[in-house]
Amino acid sequence: MTRTISFSELSTFLACTQRWSYAYEDRLQARTDAEPLLLGSIVHAGLAAGLRYYALCDRYRQRAKERLAQVTVERACNVWATGYLAEREMWDEEREVVRAKTDTGFRIALRALNWLQPERWETLWLGRVPLIEAALVAPLEFSRGLKLVVDWVARDRIDGTTWIFDHKTVRSFQDEHAAQLLQLPLYQHALSVLGMRVDGTATLQVLDRLPAVPEVTKKGTVSRANITTDWPTYRQAILDAGGDPSDYADVRTRLSSAEFFRLQRTYRPARQAEEVWNQILVPVAWLISSGRVVRIRSRSYQCSYCAYRALCDAHLSEDDAAWVQQAHYRKRKR
Repeated sequence: MTRTISFSELSTFLACTQRWSYAYEDRLQARTDAEPLLLGSIVHAGLAAGLRYYALCDRYRQRAKERLAQVTVERACNVWATGYLAEREMWDEEREVVRAKTDTGFRIALRALNWLQPERWETLWLGRVPLIEAALVAPLEFSRGLKLVVDWVARDRIDGTTWIFDHKTVRSFQDEHAAQLLQLPLYQHALSVLGMRVDGTATLQVLDRLPAVPEVTKKGTVSRANITTDWPTYRQAILDAGGDPSDYADVRTRLSSAEFFRLQRTYRPARQAEEVWNQILVPVAWLISSGRVVRIRSRSYQCSYCAYRALCDAHLSEDDAAWVQQAHYRKRKR
């Protein structure tokens, strides 16, 4: 094969070889592109910029300043949103929604950065490139390599362990899903192939909202209603209302376990990551390169959100599939 393979292609192949054929052999994509997860993308951009700022300060022995980190995060969020708006025709009301989400995303990203305690971590570099949103290609049999973009690779200064991070903005905290169970071991081995030892993978889950500000009752006290917030936010509301935080000890106890961020680390022996690579990725690369792929339609629950469902249904029902393809899909550039 004269091209690289990405994890996205691998996961598509494993889910449905017919969908893979539409996407990677026919190079079709829907004419109406799916909207990206707006808030998550903004948070991702801001967090990466903040981590990059601390990595550069560490690399060149400059003292990091929180104010500069904040400005860096805010600028990155605004740049991402500006590019997003420039690519789309939108009503003024829609643009206001994007601007509001940009502000929220910036504040979430900054809170996530501070929660991580970036000075605790040493970002790893590959040559002159910090491994933050880094595009890499790892050698892979039967292809020109596995193409990957890693969110972050860093060493914990406390225990010396090294982790490859995956950042997720989530509505609620969750265990690793199937993609992470496959993707992260592959990325771990890819870094090993590139000469970098990693002890395991870490998933940073960031809740997709800010702590709620409690209401003030008619009596001038702060409401004790159960809301999604944290003690610092609640305490500030008490002070703003002229109250005494010590009168709310019960609320402080209740909010002591409030989570807006969760970091899950998974130690993976190098051998385990290598076996995932050898038993799953390499055979798929061989199949694709051999030209012997059997195109099987999965017809599963995944069809409900498949971008190629209309075309697939047209082929199955002997409708005018050529018209459906021309009307709803276009060729993706190489």
